[in-house]
Amino acid sequence: FLDGDGAQEVAKAIERGGDEDEGKTAPSSEKPIWRVELQRALKKNGSDATSKYVQLATVREDNTPACRTIVFRAFIPDSNALYFVTDLRSEKVAQIDRNPAGEAAWYLPITREQFRISGRLSLAGPGSAGALAAERARRRYTP
Repeated sequence: FLDGDGAQEVAKAIERGGDEDEGKTAPSSEKPIWRVELQRALKKNGSDATSKYVQLATVREDNTPACRTIVFRAFIPDSNALYFVTDLRSEKVAQIDRNPAGEAAWYLPITREQFRISGRLSLAGPGSAGALAAERARRRYTP
């Protein structure tokens, strides 16, 4: 993607890692329980601007963790992947290229809930299927 200033950005999607809740769905829903609960909590915390802030941990070249705060944009349509945007020049891009393991962690202050989602991070550049899905998500969730 190119933003208004011409800086290149790339969409990242982190998909749910495997654990005992993987594949379980909420009643009358095709969505996994973790996603239903996260969406519910995000909605209840929507009046707090910090509810979109999430900590993303990646793995450095020396196998130590690197954690930073980023902004959750949306779920990529027709998937359970989370959508974030970053600058291609950031260290996390190289870290994801070397090792796609990652974890996202939210603390939602109004409901006092914490969510941790681990899985594989993937990068989607301009014109890729992931970037196109991310653009659809951006248009859908941006007023």
